[in-house]
Amino acid sequence: MSANPQPTDWRSIAIVYLAGAVAATALLKVSPAALDLRAGFGIGLSEVAWITSIFTLMTVALGVFTGHWVARFGARKLAGLGLLALALASSATLFAIGPVSLFFGRMVEGFGYVLVVVSAPTLMAGLASPQNSRLVLGIWSTWLPAGGVAIMLAAPTLLALAGWQALWLFSAVAALIALALLTRVPPPAKSGPLPSVNLRQALAHVKPWLLGLTFVFFTIQLYAVLLFAPTYLVQEIGLSVTRSTLVTSVVLIMAGVGGLLGSVIMHRGVAPNRVMGSCLVIVAALIPC
Repeated sequence: MSANPQPTDWRSIAIVYLAGAVAATALLKVSPAALDLRAGFGIGLSEVAWITSIFTLMTVALGVFTGHWVARFGARKLAGLGLLALALASSATLFAIGPVSLFFGRMVEGFGYVLVVVSAPTLMAGLASPQNSRLVLGIWSTWLPAGGVAIMLAAPTLLALAGWQALWLFSAVAALIALALLTRVPPPAKSGPLPSVNLRQALAHVKPWLLGLTFVFFTIQLYAVLLFAPTYLVQEIGLSVTRSTLVTSVVLIMAGVGGLLGSVIMHRGVAPNRVMGSCLVIVAALIPC
């Protein structure tokens, strides 16, 4: 007689999803705060670009290793460590006295960001039943839009209250709340340390490189819009900070809708490579417009 399948723990999945959304607020908070950072630290747009892109660089540098750490130590531990790093780094950056300390704080935040966004989908998949695993991972695809919309909508009020520091404080408090909630998530029944993966053998295959290259170009397009849109809309179009963040929020909301639609399509049996390929063809067709 076969054992009953593991039920989907939607409550715990929601907590892990929140952790991902908190990581997204840490990534995108520089975007609405760019003008305030430039005025406060006397830096140019190129320095802001480095402060922003350090998260991407940390992802490239640590993403593969973090996957190995998740397999060795467990996804819940790594997600908790990432949230702690986000909270401590955001809090410490409140006392930044120059661009160097600001950049260093972003590096530590980037480390925490990578830990969260690599471990969270593994943890969510472990909390889902086999029937709901694709749906859950599709829901996870909306973590960036969800956190981005939250920080974009909160940014005008927070900036008016206390400048860029208010955004960093908001991020730190959100990370601590998510960390406290994460302690209530039980270890997934089918998790624990995952089987060890031979990294050299994995990288010898062509498909991981092709998938990685696909995400490189996707990330360039996405981050070019999300990270610099508010600054561009204020300086070049003449919108207010409030309106620029609202416009960027619309882009994020549409990204979230796309993520949910993709999850439903995959849940109905369509292969992920077909969903990704179709979306990339549509984006390529729309760019000349």
